[in-house]
Amino acid sequence: MKRILIRNLSLLGCALAIVASAPTAASPDPTAATHPIRPIATPVSPTVALTHGTQSGITHTAAVIRLPFAESVELWTGRVHSHWQVEAGRWEPRTGNAVNHAAAAWHVSWQPGTAGVIRPYVEAAVGLAVFDHTQVGVRRLGSHLHFTEQIGAGLQLGHGWRVGWRYVHYSNAGLRPPNDGVDMHALTVQWTP
Repeated sequence: MKRILIRNLSLLGCALAIVASAPTAASPDPTAATHPIRPIATPVSPTVALTHGTQSGITHTAAVIRLPFAESVELWTGRVHSHWQVEAGRWEPRTGNAVNHAAAAWHVSWQPGTAGVIRPYVEAAVGLAVFDHTQVGVRRLGSHLHFTEQIGAGLQLGHGWRVGWRYVHYSNAGLRPPNDGVDMHALTVQWTP
């Protein structure tokens, strides 16, 4: 269960990164119609997340810390938050050595501007990762350096907690064969102080 949670958290980061990549507007012209993209003065806090997933006989668990990248932005009747994401994780195959990795990524999340205790969100992240082995179970990675893409979705519970699903992919983009890569669906739990 822990492994599924960690993997799902990673996927949510990818989706948010894609949404947050939209440019922000400077100050809109007061004579023009309301601009759909505008900064929000609310500060963004750092967050801590855990993801856990199991797929094809491989279990993945990771701890993630997100540091605010910019102030929130109002976009499409919702809010976009962007963070720098630092991640440390462990892959445990059914057979073979356990593999550790560290990653850094740009993470973006979007949440509708609805009020309420329970609110949905989507997220995405893209970045680079380093693995300490070039094979995870039967998956041959070809190199130690990899790209990571993550997408996900979930629910915000009250002010500080999020629970969701994440899909995570790591591979070297074919720069050095073999490039089997590793993928994982995971559950994620995130806390913002």
